[in-house]
Parts: sequence; C-alpha cells; structure tokens
Amino acid sequence: MLNRSNVGIFFDKTKGQLDTLFKEFSDKEDSSKYVIRKGSSKIFSNDALAEIIERESLNVNKTQIITVANQKGGVGKTSTVISQARNLSDLGYKVLVIDTDAQANTTRTLIGEKGEASLYDIIEGTKRASDLICEVRDRLWLIPANSDCSRIDMLLTDPTFTYNPASLIVDMVDGLEMDFVLVDTSPSFSSVNIASIASSDRVICPVPLAEWEIDGVEQVSKVVSSINARLKTDIKLDFLITMFAKNETTAYEQISKIKEIDGNLLNTLIPNASAFRKAQKSGMLENRGLAYKETLRLTKEIVVNCVGN
Repeated sequence: MLNRSNVGIFFDKTKGQLDTLFKEFSDKEDSSKYVIRKGSSKIFSNDALAEIIERESLNVNKTQIITVANQKGGVGKTSTVISQARNLSDLGYKVLVIDTDAQANTTRTLIGEKGEASLYDIIEGTKRASDLICEVRDRLWLIPANSDCSRIDMLLTDPTFTYNPASLIVDMVDGLEMDFVLVDTSPSFSSVNIASIASSDRVICPVPLAEWEIDGVEQVSKVVSSINARLKTDIKLDFLITMFAKNETTAYEQISKIKEIDGNLLNTLIPNASAFRKAQKSGMLENRGLAYKETLRLTKEIVVNCVGN
C-alpha cells in the first residue's frame, strides 16, 4: 500500500488531485476497504490502487517477464529487482521474483534464508513452480535459489537435455497468473542467464557510470541483439543508470556514450545516495527518501513500457 505522496509520484497527480481521489474513496460505503488513515498519513489500499490503475489504463495484458542482467557485479541488480518487486506489489500488481543466483542474495533478503529447494529442482524436473513458489507478502511471491543453482548450467549444457531457451521461464510461470515476473541473475553470461534473457519481454541492465561499466553494457546489448536475431524474438533492452551523481561532470559524458549503444536509456536516474549504497549490500531500500522516490519513477517507466505488450 502507498501513502498519498507516493501515489502522486507514480500517477503524476498534484496534491489537489490526490485530495479529490482520497475523498472519493473515503465517501464509498465500504471506504475502509479502500483508504486508511494513520495519524496525518493518508494511505490508498491495493483495492483503491487497482481501481486507479484501471482508470489510468495501466493494466498489463499478459505476464511481463523482465530479466535484470549485467555481467558485472555490484551494479545494483538485486536492489533493482527487490525495489521494483516491492513497488509493483504495493501498487496492486501480482509479482513473482525468480532468483537464479547460487549466492541467493535476493532469496535471503526476501525470506531470510536460502531455499530448501530451488530453481534447480524446477529445471531438473523434480519440482513444479507451483510446488516451490513461496509467498513473501501480499501480491509478492518468490522462486528461491540455493547453492544447487550453481549446477543449473550443467543441466542446460548436457546434450541429453533439450529445451527451448526462449520458453524456459515462460513455460515455468505458465498458469501462475502473474502480472510481472522479475528475474535476478548472477554477474555472468551463463547458460541460465542467457535462457532467462531469451525468455524475457524486456531486459533491464543496471549501469553505474564508469568507463569499465560501458564495456559491460555493450556486451549485454550484443547478447540481446544476437538472441533476437537467432531466435526471431523481440526482446527490449533498457539501460538503467544507478548511483548517479549529478555534480560529477563526467556523468553526462558517460550517459552520452550509453545513448550510442543499441538499447533504450531509461529516464530514471537512481542517485548515488547513502540509502542506495546501503541497499547494494542488503538488497532492501527503505520506502522513503530520494532514492526510493526514484525507484517509484522507475516503476512508472516499467509499467508504461509494458502496457499494451
């Protein structure tokens, strides 16, 4: 659930427009289902947000699979996945996170420990996604990872194991009725990461602004372009600037270089704030402050880009 201020950020509403919306839902006969008052805070429930999303034509027509990938570590993949999973579920969308990384940082952040079973068991065929999926909170679920995920590539590269990389995740989540599936990946171009990308509608590549990071971005772009050419897919690639410092003169030079690479540069710039640096380690970003507000603007970009697809 989001308070009035954060609803305004996502829906581009002024204070007056938000007051009108809040009064409308407060006047409903079953208003407690739609709005909550906590002291001076005014909070819209998931039911109210779902109605606003319907009015704003921000419903998605089919499950949107988004892989967050970069061959470099420490760029913000996990914190991006977790912040977007939280924001989307706060807005009332049904969200599934898939952790493919044997280090299981996303899994431990969301449920406090590695999974007893993991994505490996699904790909091996001993478990179904519906058997393994665990609820993190309202409208947010997880397919966990554990150390067994380090052996997924052995399965996928075994000549007796036949699969279509473009449908690996698609088939896995079929029937789960999610709005968004967010896939967190390890910092590599492993077979499971390639298959995750190939299964996706979109790929988000987080990139801090540094010369060596530009090389990683180019590699992600080449991988996505190669998959699209070979598999006749139409995967969209978005570049997300993380740890942005607007007072650094080289930042804008680096952004200009990224614009020259095949892909779409997102408008949102995640700031180089202490909250985000802390989230780089824990994966979790507190739901307040500048960094959080920028993640909400990123959520709006993601939803708008996915509507109609």
